[in-house]
Amino acid sequence: MTEVTILGQGEPQKKELKPIEFVYYLSDTLPYLRPSESKPSSYKNIELICMNYGGSRNDLMYAYDTDRNQGSLYLGHFNDGVVE
Repeated sequence: MTEVTILGQGEPQKKELKPIEFVYYLSDTLPYLRPSESKPSSYKNIELICMNYGGSRNDLMYAYDTDRNQGSLYLGHFNDGVVE
């Protein structure tokens, strides 16, 4: 199961909620912004870094498995912070 962390907040409430969506992958090579091919459920951890990043309608999220140094940045919709 994927662990979701909202920096600065406690545990999310358990109820039927809208899931996290990855829209764009932020790459370190050109083009820097690519459509996401990954699903949130493919990661063990997702951290919400910033809602409405840079004034956009997308949230900035960091996703990784067990090693936090080996993750990926995504723009998308954190919604209610749950993973399908």
